[in-house]
Amino acid sequence: MAQWRHSNAAGRLSEALQIAERLNSLARDQADPTLTIEACRALAVTLYFLGDFETARQFAIRGIEIWRSGKPRRARRHLSVL
Repeated sequence: MAQWRHSNAAGRLSEALQIAERLNSLARDQADPTLTIEACRALAVTLYFLGDFETARQFAIRGIEIWRSGKPRRARRHLSVL
């Protein structure tokens, strides 16, 4: 996440998107709900700043749905500080 944050903050959005996509792939491979929420957040933010509002919205909604499902119990505490 640190690399994504740095790339995003530095305005290197294509790099940030690549990192977010890798994070999403890793989350899928590990079937980790907490990591999936993080990946959705990274993709939503990056895509928003790239102007792809609809896809950003879809990732944001997906992350929220996972969070609301209660599956990632540790994520609720962890994500509240993000």
